[in-house]
Amino acid sequence: MKLILLTVLLTMCSTGAFSQKRESLNLEMIDKQAIPEDTMVRRGVLDNGLTYYVRKNDSPKKLAYFYLLVKAGSVVEQENERGIAHFVEHMQFKGTKHFPGSIFQFTQRHGLQFGHDTNAFTGFTTVRYQLNGIPVDDAVLMDSCLLLLRDWAGDATIAAKDVESEHNVIVEEWRTRMMPSFVQQLQNDFYNNSIYARRSPIGDMDIVKNCTQQLVRNFYDRWYQPQNQAVVLVGDFDADEMVMKVKRMFGDRKRGKTVSPAVPAIPDSETKYLLYTEKQQPFASLCYLLRLAGDTAKHQTVGSMKTDVVRDEIRMAMEMKLKSLRAKYPELIDGSVMSVNVGDLSDKLWVLNLSAPQDQWRHTLELLAMQVELIRRKGFGDDYWKQRKNYIWPDYNADSTAIVFVDTVYAKHPNSLGSTQHVEKCLAHFFNGDAIIPDMERHLVDRHLKNTITADELREEFCRMTSGRNMMIGVMLPDSAMMPGREEVEAVCQRVKQMSDEELAEIEAVQQKKLDRINVDSLDIPTVPGTVVKKKVLNDSISEVLLSNGVKVVLMKQPMEHHLVNFMLRRPQGYSMLADDDINFHDMLGSCLRKFSCKNGQSNVVVEAFDDIFDCSAQWKTGDSLNLDRVECTLKMLYKSLTTDEIDSVEFAEQKQKLQTSVASLSTPLAQSALKVGMMILKDTRRQVTPSAETIANYDIGHFREVVREYFSNFNGAVMVVQGEYDTDSIMPLILKYVGALPSKPERVKRTVWPSDHYKTENSVMTEKIETPAPICQTFLFYTWEKGYKYTQQTHAHNEVLKSVLANQLFQTLRVQHSDVYTPQIQMEDALLPVPKMRYVISYACDPTQRERIAEDVKRIVRDMAEGNLITQDMIDSYVKSREKVQDAYKGNEYTRRRDYLTQELNGIVVNQGDLTYIRQVTPKSLKAFVKQLLKKGNLHVGYLTSE
Repeated sequence: MKLILLTVLLTMCSTGAFSQKRESLNLEMIDKQAIPEDTMVRRGVLDNGLTYYVRKNDSPKKLAYFYLLVKAGSVVEQENERGIAHFVEHMQFKGTKHFPGSIFQFTQRHGLQFGHDTNAFTGFTTVRYQLNGIPVDDAVLMDSCLLLLRDWAGDATIAAKDVESEHNVIVEEWRTRMMPSFVQQLQNDFYNNSIYARRSPIGDMDIVKNCTQQLVRNFYDRWYQPQNQAVVLVGDFDADEMVMKVKRMFGDRKRGKTVSPAVPAIPDSETKYLLYTEKQQPFASLCYLLRLAGDTAKHQTVGSMKTDVVRDEIRMAMEMKLKSLRAKYPELIDGSVMSVNVGDLSDKLWVLNLSAPQDQWRHTLELLAMQVELIRRKGFGDDYWKQRKNYIWPDYNADSTAIVFVDTVYAKHPNSLGSTQHVEKCLAHFFNGDAIIPDMERHLVDRHLKNTITADELREEFCRMTSGRNMMIGVMLPDSAMMPGREEVEAVCQRVKQMSDEELAEIEAVQQKKLDRINVDSLDIPTVPGTVVKKKVLNDSISEVLLSNGVKVVLMKQPMEHHLVNFMLRRPQGYSMLADDDINFHDMLGSCLRKFSCKNGQSNVVVEAFDDIFDCSAQWKTGDSLNLDRVECTLKMLYKSLTTDEIDSVEFAEQKQKLQTSVASLSTPLAQSALKVGMMILKDTRRQVTPSAETIANYDIGHFREVVREYFSNFNGAVMVVQGEYDTDSIMPLILKYVGALPSKPERVKRTVWPSDHYKTENSVMTEKIETPAPICQTFLFYTWEKGYKYTQQTHAHNEVLKSVLANQLFQTLRVQHSDVYTPQIQMEDALLPVPKMRYVISYACDPTQRERIAEDVKRIVRDMAEGNLITQDMIDSYVKSREKVQDAYKGNEYTRRRDYLTQELNGIVVNQGDLTYIRQVTPKSLKAFVKQLLKKGNLHVGYLTSE
């Protein structure tokens, strides 16, 4: 009772102090405070009108990012040019004045991978070209990339033969981007018959397929002029020197006469009631769709950021409300809140969605409308404010009229953001006029605004968002459903508006509470300590101790930051050992267990397919004082987390709901066909498929508790690394008391033994007929090798190089030479578990009448790599260069040292993803032999998802 009373008093004091802090601030003055802009950005406009942004940033180190921006998206097209803005973007990669021939040859030669490093995007109002990850130590390459931007800006070749060859590539891109008919209809409704509804960036395929060289050239010459362009350069270079290079490179271009127009606004509209049907829709979806116009304040003052912060809070609060609805009404399948950008426009689309079986559409729409109306009248309620996080206050000046930015605090941390994030800020400034605010300033303003938001402000903004202006209420049903009329949908919403407060309040569920985290600091946890069975000293810094319960403790002496000592335990089992009927409990094994914490923090049990992991740290000492109590609390948390059988019933119900949503989503013909093709390579798919809705409905928490007890009943065979700078004699008794007390059985835990041929051992072909708005075939070629495959650092290196070389070969042949597909995708997987195996998945969309021919071309390329001379040293060198420039991301640290030790202990092998030694040893001859082995010992499976 005393503890409860103390908790209440502390809460009251905390809330009171929080409120007092807010009342002490002059919010009106702070709202008017200007936010300092990022002074590290060199920004200017050349005499010819071209804008430039240059910023030094050393994250990542030794790399640079080059962008060309053009205000010439699809909305500036004339009626006979629909799709030409995007066509011009494609032509930029076919050749320029100083880079004749395919640009891809230049970029790939220097290790710049298409899609990741080299790419371009066309939107409604913008076009951007990017060259990412350029090594700044390569002065020639840096200058070449700057020259390429200059060529893109005004010296594209646009040859007639290239225009002709690119027609079909864009048609194939259109195939990959085809949307269900209801999405197209929804977009048109959202754009409200504005120009955006008539100017999709992909264009009109009749125009694209028949456009002439002159039509493309005219568009390029008209809009690609300096006054419509910007250059953005961010990276680990001398910014002043780079500004001078930009002026020299771009300053001699002449200003043009065509100025990009202002971005057209989407016309306002009153509430619309929309009905959609879709063959692939598995259930009824009821939505409030809200179009929120772009912010015109441009975030130059503290108050100008308030709307964004308030809306972010509304999104989180609304998610909580829909989650409560799902808990109270089990017939609901899903509930979500999405806030998405609309293409490259500043407008946002919010979607408040509830889903349910199609015969429940009316009831579900009513629930959603009631929830919206209740919030409009009463706000988000006390439950949200009780759970809402309070943030650390920023510092204010003496009279509380301004946030203290400390000569910008950001100057102390100038490179806290990655270079691509700084690029995005420059893009937003050029295209939308947004201020370029340093990250630290934005963070401080964000904390201030979140702490000072009131319940009334949230409710008022929600009322503005749902006032009816620019709002659509949508009902989407499977095409087999009996469609209601618009009047029927409107009647449901109008009836809700007439409900009394008492009627609306019926949807407010009594919120079921999840199990609280228990703080173990003050708990007395009696155990039966283990004993030391064997001790082995490996070297001066590592020794191994085997405990009586079969747990091996590795004492790894190594200085760590903040005098930490880390405990990482792994048990070589994982959820793959679960029975067929219980395999879908795997997410629940970590999420539904009671959680524990201590003064050091908190940690969860991570359950993976073949390992169970517990990883947490304690501070070993402060100054000269030992913190044995902190170490003990951490080990208590470890013991309780791995031995509890307390199940959070609320979390269990939520996990069941997620599984049921997954089942419903996979019930459509298209999803079922895709699932069949995706699993065609496996001999047995029972453990890979989500069970039926009926099976999930019968999942019982009592049975799950039994599964948990058995799952965590044996730690004989687990290994724990204790890493840090500590005194072994002081820490060992605590390890024996808690780690030595973990339950065990006489037999050691071990991973499930899988058959060595769970892939099919004969080649196969599968064709699945699908219904789509336009002709398309999604093709998948699965190259698998399992029996006899050895997973080593050397084979992994060959796989990494092969993936890159094969991707370049397919791209050059299928897209650049033959124009058969837009972009072939390649996924590679090689692994030790469940058995040594490798798999390549080559996928692409194509004309369904050409599917067999193109598939044969792919097979021929792979065969020629094994038998001919397609693999060259230049291709391998290109991949090595691409890896060398990102090597910092692979650098080891304290975590990787203990992880790799455990991996070696449990798996017998560690494949270092960042090791370039073996990659550099790959030769055309060795890679050719590797592909030959794949074709000889592996299998090929071809799957078609085709409309014809």
